[in-house]
Formats: sequence, C-alpha cells, structure tokens
Amino acid sequence: MDTNWGTTVESTLYLKGCKIALKYQAMNTEHAKIARPTFLMMLYDEAAAQRDTVTLFGLAQLINFSQGLLMIGHVLRGDIEDASVAAAYVRRRKSYREYVNGSEVVTEEMLKQCIMECCVAPTYEQGTRAILQLAGMGGMQPNVFMMKLDDLALQLAARPIAPIAQEQNGHTEKAPLWFSNLRSALLSGLGIICTPKHFELEHILDPKSDGKSEGTIDIWWLFDDGGLTILTGYLLTKHKEFKNHRLRIMALDEIGFDADSTDMVHLLAKLRIDAEIIHVSTEEAADMTTPMAEERKTEVDGDAEGDADGDVDRPDGMGSRKMSLFAQGKIAKYRRVGNTISNYSADAKMCLLTMPYPRDKFEWWEYAQVIHDLTPQDIPTVFVRGTQDQVLTFCF
Repeated sequence: MDTNWGTTVESTLYLKGCKIALKYQAMNTEHAKIARPTFLMMLYDEAAAQRDTVTLFGLAQLINFSQGLLMIGHVLRGDIEDASVAAAYVRRRKSYREYVNGSEVVTEEMLKQCIMECCVAPTYEQGTRAILQLAGMGGMQPNVFMMKLDDLALQLAARPIAPIAQEQNGHTEKAPLWFSNLRSALLSGLGIICTPKHFELEHILDPKSDGKSEGTIDIWWLFDDGGLTILTGYLLTKHKEFKNHRLRIMALDEIGFDADSTDMVHLLAKLRIDAEIIHVSTEEAADMTTPMAEERKTEVDGDAEGDADGDVDRPDGMGSRKMSLFAQGKIAKYRRVGNTISNYSADAKMCLLTMPYPRDKFEWWEYAQVIHDLTPQDIPTVFVRGTQDQVLTFCF
C-alpha cells in the first residue's frame, strides 16, 4: 500500500501554525488595535443556499481589507450513527475538495481562501448553532456572522402562514431559519453583516469599472454598535472597486444624532476617516417624499393599526396575526426611517444600516416587517450589527 509521508516543508508549516495559534490565544485579541473581522457564513446543501454563500463570500472579500480569516460552516443533515452520513462527514473533514464535488456553484478557488467547518445535525438550525459555538481554534474564532435575510414579501411567497387560531391553541408557528440563525449568532457573541435576500454583487459591482467610478456609500448609523457599521464602510473604501467613493454618515435626528453631530466630527477626525456628516430630518423627508416612497407608504398604510388587544387583520396574505402594540410602534418608527433613507440615499452606490436588535418582544413576523419597512427600495443595502465591543481605534 502506498503511503504519503508528506514533506519537510509541510511538517515545518504545521508546527509553526500550532505555535502561532497558541501565541495568538494568549493575546488580548479584544483590543481595538488587534481586533480584525473574522467572517463566518453557512453552507447548506440546497442550490439556492449555496448561491447565497457565494454572494456572501464575494461581499466578505470586498470588506476583508485586513485579510482576516474567512470561515464557511457546513451542516450535514442526518445522524452520525448513519454509516453513509458518517462517511460523508469524514471525507469532508479530510479534504475541502469534497465540497467542490458536491456543489454546483462553490468553486475550489473559493474554498482555498476559506477555513471549512463541518458538523452533523438533525436540522440546519441545530447544526448552525453548533458551528457558531465551536468554529475556529483558540483565539482564531469568527466574530462576524454573515447571512441573508428573507424579507417579508419573500417569506409570504415561500411558505404558508398559520392562522392566529392555531397560535392561540399553542401551535405557534416555528420561526424560519434566517431568524433563528440571526438570534443564535447574536446570543453567541458575534457581530452581524447581512443582506436582503434579493441582494447580489452585480448590484454594486460594475464589470467595466477600473476603480475610477465615483459615488457615495451612505452609512445610516442608527445605534451605537461599537463602530462595526462605520468600520465596514471604511474597509469597503479600501477596496479598489470603491476607492473613489465618498463616505457619508447620515445623522438622523429621530435617533438623537442632532446634538451629537459635533462629537461625531471630532471622532471621525481622530480616527482619520474621511467622511461627510449629513444631518437628516425625518420631518423634512416627509415633505420631499418621492413617488416610490409614496407608493411604498400606500402599500403598508394601516398595517400597524389594530384594536386595543393588538389584533391586526393583515390584508397582504399574512392572515390574521396578533401584533403587539410594542411592535406596532416600532414598525411605524422604522417605516418613517425607511422612507427617509429612500429619499436621501436614492443615488447612493450602497447603504449600510445598523440593524435593529431582534428583541424577545418581537415575533419573527413582526421583526420581518421591521426589516421590510426599513430596507430602502432599489438601493443595494447591507445591514450591520456589532456587539457593542469597541472595534474603532485612533490608529488603523
């Protein structure tokens, strides 16, 4: 039997890698001057999900100026006691090329740039939770989870909605995978970078561009998330595709940035980030509503209206659902913000939005409505949510 004994170079590289991993684990990797985005995205077996992974990988490459790690987590659905499942798992643990053989869209070149993580689980949800908790080695662990969001309209088209009577009888509809993954990632201490389902790289990349095209990247920093939203925009401008694009930070008075705009100017100056700060008033935006925003408002008017118990009779195919008064207030607020973004950023190359937190008070369909109303129409949008750990430093 032929035996592959390897080479001296491979052996030396392995030993060096082990020593580096041990040293890195002892470092204070949470310090803003050391911290680097380490991206994790999931790979599922369906062709559509694999295409989503390819899109997220391309987006990670645009942001990954510091050449941090890229990780792909793969969930093999089944039971490890099943011989065929166990054999497939072992093959993937031994060689990443197994993923290329079983995929229609994932390429070997793509996987060469990623660390592969694999687990066996009964469902994608359980497998994703396992990957989120165990991916990486020592201090080299993912700190940003990348995913795609199914917005409300796509959810309605993709699956039936259980009527409220069933929910009241204790048969609460199970949350979709994207929502459970989002909550699991946040509870695991990871930041989030995600896009609407319809987002594709072709929306922001010009194949004829030589890096000289100009435009704006608008950052709607709606909450203090430790600075990941601003850092993501800054890293994008370091890529050749966006090096001539201007950063604009939109200071929204409804969020309370009016009084803090001076402090923000000083902060950006210290960070040496060249960005224009624009004060935005939602009241002014209401007076300059575009036809597109007006059409959007007409479509959703009345959605947040209900009786005293919060019952909402949805005319859009969702059926009757019990929408809380808390959710109604949040939806109305984010609808105004979404229309404002559509007005002010209509010509932007891309919008980066701080993503609202999916609180326990939200049912998944309420949160989906928030994301749907907050997403500007016809503008490539990326949602970002940091962990509130500071990732900005005065010396990049």
